[in-house]
Amino acid sequence: MKFRVGTLVLLLATLATTQSHAQSVKWVLQDFPPAQMPINGRPGLGFHDEMVRILVANWPEAEHQFVVANSARTWLMLSDKEEACYVGALRNADREKVAYFTPFAVLPPLQLIVRKDTMSKIPVNADGEAMLSELLANPALRGLLVDKRSYGKDIDEIIAQRARKEAIQIVQPGDLGKNLPLMLAANRGDYLLEYDFILNFHKKQNYPQLEELTSLPVAGFSAMLTTNVVCPRSPWGQKTIRRVDAILVKTADSNSIRASVESWLSVDTIKRYRADMNAFAQRRKKPSDPALFN
Repeated sequence: MKFRVGTLVLLLATLATTQSHAQSVKWVLQDFPPAQMPINGRPGLGFHDEMVRILVANWPEAEHQFVVANSARTWLMLSDKEEACYVGALRNADREKVAYFTPFAVLPPLQLIVRKDTMSKIPVNADGEAMLSELLANPALRGLLVDKRSYGKDIDEIIAQRARKEAIQIVQPGDLGKNLPLMLAANRGDYLLEYDFILNFHKKQNYPQLEELTSLPVAGFSAMLTTNVVCPRSPWGQKTIRRVDAILVKTADSNSIRASVESWLSVDTIKRYRADMNAFAQRRKKPSDPALFN
């Protein structure tokens, strides 16, 4: 009897120790429909949400928590090396200093969103593509951008190097900028950078004023953008991003993320970028270069 009691105590102690050492992962969710749409503080209906669910389902031994934050707070958490990761980040030089990245999807390029009555003022090339540097130099026009949001490494650099700092109004919304199209329609700015599918999503939400908005491709930026899972550049973050990368390799053939992304894209967009999406899907079947996580 004493042996059985002692064995039970030992088993309980071992179980308690195992549970106390279970890795805890906090997933940051952002209000950025239709990419991410948290419901009651948990992953919702967006394709970023689907990626979070896949990671959680394939990591049952970890304790998963969720927190909703805007872009500025998300990157403050990562800079402070909090034990938190985020699904849906673009790379740039500043972000690479504070976070590890591993890719999970590709998206069509950002577009310049303008009011139809402003179209004639936008500098364009012979192909009808907006010329961003010239636009930023125009004193008569002002853009709307979200604080701490990345628009892709190259566009971020052009924006940072602009001669006229007042050319851009930096907005600090509680989300990634879902209300910026409404601000643009209300003449509180002249243009913004956004994905076409996000503008189209908002147009379907019973905002008739958004019908006054249209989009233009940006000259020199026709390539797809790679969106990533990011974790802080710390020992915890290094261990976590390696596990995330392994899960992405394991689940690369499921196609659920690609299907979730494509559910928000137009048929024409899917046709145009199918080869790029196929190529990414093949690359994602292989682990990332370990040197990226050093």
